Amino acid sequence: MADTNYVIDLILEAKNNATAQLNKVGDNIDQLKEKSIKLSDSTKTALKAVGATATAVAGAVIAVGKSALDSAVQMEPVKNSFERLSESVGVSADEMLKAMQKASKGTVSNFNLMSAANKAYSLGVVKNTEEMTTLMEIARVKGQAMGRTMEEALEDIVT
Repeated sequence: MADTNYVIDLILEAKNNATAQLNKVGDNIDQLKEKSIKLSDSTKTALKAVGATATAVAGAVIAVGKSALDSAVQMEPVKNSFERLSESVGVSADEMLKAMQKASKGTVSNFNLMSAANKAYSLGVVKNTEEMTTLMEIARVKGQAMGRTMEEALEDIVT
């Protein structure tokens, strides 16, 4: 639970920092708008474009922040389950994840690796890290042969 609170605190701090920066951007845009009144019509048009661009960038930053928050919230239960799983088979979560990253050759996200391991162990498809990495290597080879990603092939094999 402490990890969850830490992640949430970290995300909220990042969001607050981003909000402060976006407010500064908004203030700067307002100052630019005031100064543009004194400028020629062509300059006004250019500054409006800059303001619109800055607004679009600010919107994108907010969207990315929300997406990061959503991802962190979604990942936390999967990570906790993966840590309990690895502990139950007598290996550290980091060791298991590194072995799976190596087997996937970096083609599968950590979230999806942990999810696949949780499913494979829960369904009794594998009993240890060696079996899991062997299963992943099979998924990589068979996935290539079938024109599918390793992630898709692994999902097919596990479920």
